[in-house]
Amino acid sequence: MRGRAPLLGLMWLVACAETVQPQPVNPPIDPTFGMAESGVVCDAGDRAFVRRVVFDLFGRRVLGVREVDVLARVVSERGRAGLVAALLEADATRTHWEQELRDLLFINRAGSRANEECFGPPQLAGAETDALARHVRDNAPDGLPFDAPWNMTDLVRSALVLDDLAPVLSGHVFTQLGSEIIDADDPNDELAWRTAYADLFVGRLLNRRLECLTCHNSEFSVTGDPDPALDRTWEVPGQVERAVFGASIGRAAADIATLFRIKDVLAMTLDEDGPEFWLYGEGVSPWGLEPGCGQFVARDAVPEDFLGGSGALVHEWGPRASIWDLEGLLRAAFAKLRGRVMTVSASGQVDGEEALAWMLAMGLSERVWERVMGAPLTMPFGLPRNRYQRDVLAALSRTFVESGYSLRALLSAIVLHPYYNQSTPDRCGLATPYYLSPLFDPWVVDHDDPEQRNNSAGELLRRAPARVLITAVTTALEWSAPRSFFPDEEAEGVQLPEDAAFQRDLGAFVRDGETGFRGSNFQETLAWEFRYGACEDPEGDAPDFVDALVAAAGTRPIEHAVVALKDRLIAEPTLQDQDERALMESLLGVPLSTPTTGLEAPLRRVCSALLASPQFVLEGVSADAPPDAPVDGLVPPGADAAALCARLAAAIPGASCTGDRLVVP
Repeated sequence: MRGRAPLLGLMWLVACAETVQPQPVNPPIDPTFGMAESGVVCDAGDRAFVRRVVFDLFGRRVLGVREVDVLARVVSERGRAGLVAALLEADATRTHWEQELRDLLFINRAGSRANEECFGPPQLAGAETDALARHVRDNAPDGLPFDAPWNMTDLVRSALVLDDLAPVLSGHVFTQLGSEIIDADDPNDELAWRTAYADLFVGRLLNRRLECLTCHNSEFSVTGDPDPALDRTWEVPGQVERAVFGASIGRAAADIATLFRIKDVLAMTLDEDGPEFWLYGEGVSPWGLEPGCGQFVARDAVPEDFLGGSGALVHEWGPRASIWDLEGLLRAAFAKLRGRVMTVSASGQVDGEEALAWMLAMGLSERVWERVMGAPLTMPFGLPRNRYQRDVLAALSRTFVESGYSLRALLSAIVLHPYYNQSTPDRCGLATPYYLSPLFDPWVVDHDDPEQRNNSAGELLRRAPARVLITAVTTALEWSAPRSFFPDEEAEGVQLPEDAAFQRDLGAFVRDGETGFRGSNFQETLAWEFRYGACEDPEGDAPDFVDALVAAAGTRPIEHAVVALKDRLIAEPTLQDQDERALMESLLGVPLSTPTTGLEAPLRRVCSALLASPQFVLEGVSADAPPDAPVDGLVPPGADAAALCARLAAAIPGASCTGDRLVVP
């Protein structure tokens, strides 16, 4: 690879000679970063934007076109950025992204590492403030403890209120190490777990594979080329691997794993008469963390590694290296890079602590982008394949660090990107469907047909994330929320609990061995049909939205109930043509003119078909602007525009309603 001039608002001034003092330059980020040179977009419009942004921020679908109307009026008055800013403050966004962060940090939901005391119900319930996150950010873990009991769930919530994810990453290194009690008498068990934790840190948080660095790193790649037309690895500037690992080609994994050693670091006690032998012991609880998350041997009392290891990451830590050193390194790294971008010398050299924070920022920024947009920005070895991916990764990472590690700033940059709200090109009169840069599928640049060396909107279409689909169902139909945490329920050789198995089959992250997926397959389809095919709440039998719909319809024709249900689930309050009317009648088993009274079962058959429809399970390409609701249409209780406005206002701090007009701060 060669050094390139920064494109589209990238963040460094590369000095012309080593004698020039290197310094970062921070021009405004070009909002077109990552786009094709033509600048062509096929925006689906504000109403389609509303549908999609609610889905990605709240983790549910809009509750019909009346909610679209309420939010689209905000866009007309305040712009898309104004709406996004308001939604990012909402309780629903924090609730949804709390679950997403658990998955991004690979917090196990089931199995032996699902620690309920640490990751289960919060202990600071009713007091969700930024105080805890500030305390963890600003204090050493073995200093003054926080003034109330807390666990990791509390820390994630507090960090989202503070809008600073650095405390979560610092605290998580302790809770991860404390999530599993090992057999301290077995060196193989020790070696296996410290290696696993190191792999999680390097592979999933730093987004590097040590075994790949000899061929692909930010200094050199075998797929790089001085000719931009032939270059297939476009690094973000800065030799971060050299600064973090000591060499661009990496270092021995055992050196990093020593920082994650367990014996003599995690406080454990031997119970020879018990069934487990080794149990949690008493020690130091970082920042006053819930003792059940794991307590630790005091920093000064940690002995040399009994396996003879010597820890290294950014610095050489020596044989007494431990998780205490890693947390201190992270805290220093986040503080050094907070509010500014990484400084890169003319030769590509960077400070080690800045590089560590920058790698963490790139890793997290990419995962959030992938969650929203459905495609990664790097290849399996952690580097972008083309300049478009590089520009997006760099711009998002810069946004994240300059904002003080703000998830809201990161999400805002993603959902306001011009490629976020794409429609299909036929609706824009475009001459070619291949108008998007090869940002989502970078492999097409070698296609035999030059026209197809760009991406089309088809690359954006994919099945929605598993947890979002589940929340979309339960919110729309007013069902009980399913469990998402299954601690200590899986003994060796015993299957996962039913709820956990369903979420695994649907593609949700459940545990280390069940990391989730985004695509569709036969098992996923069967799991969805088995759970929701009857359109009945699998968690209980309380009255739901369908019951309320039937009651509200009374003797109205069942067509009115069908239209209202279709509006609720996919925001399409109409039967479009005779073919659709015939299909609905075949599902119902009665004519659409039949009075609704007593027809709950037929309506649930329609419901199950809508839940399996592409409009419900897919995302990525925005649909046509939803039609207006019929003036004389059936409106169930709580589904009118004024009620939906009040619901939104209650969730957004400082918001209010004047009738059905939402006023946001």
